[in-house]
Amino acid sequence: MRGPVGRLGKAVRGVALALLALCSGLGMRCSLGQTPNHVVVKFVEGLEVQLDGKTFRARVAKGATGAPDPATVSSAVAALNERIAREDVLRMEPLFAERERPGAEEVGMDMRLFFTITLAVGTPDAVGERLAADLGKIPIVQEAYLDVTPEDASGGDAGTSPKN
Repeated sequence: MRGPVGRLGKAVRGVALALLALCSGLGMRCSLGQTPNHVVVKFVEGLEVQLDGKTFRARVAKGATGAPDPATVSSAVAALNERIAREDVLRMEPLFAERERPGAEEVGMDMRLFFTITLAVGTPDAVGERLAADLGKIPIVQEAYLDVTPEDASGGDAGTSPKN
């Protein structure tokens, strides 16, 4: 590109790279608005979990063995949603899209029980780690962790979400 717009674009890229280098040198993780934090949640087997906007709904699956009792599920879902509501959440969605989700018989677990909670850009890692730790204490959550993989590291084009 030539002209003032081309020079401006190069200058902006240069500043962005300098900021990333500075953050890296200080041992900080900088997103510059491109890589929000994601908390991955895996619910216990034997549940049917759905999303209604930014609210989880869960119940014991028919014929499930070893799942928590319905009263425990109900109170745990309320606690889960209450804890998530205290954070600045951009979106919540299944971790695996319907078309790319392997069946339980293929992997030995129900892949419909994995969800990702995307926090607002700029949310510190410590907030995501604390959220994951808090969610992990809820009896219907088998595991919760902060996924620090940049969105473009999963095989998608840089700057685009792999879920699009």
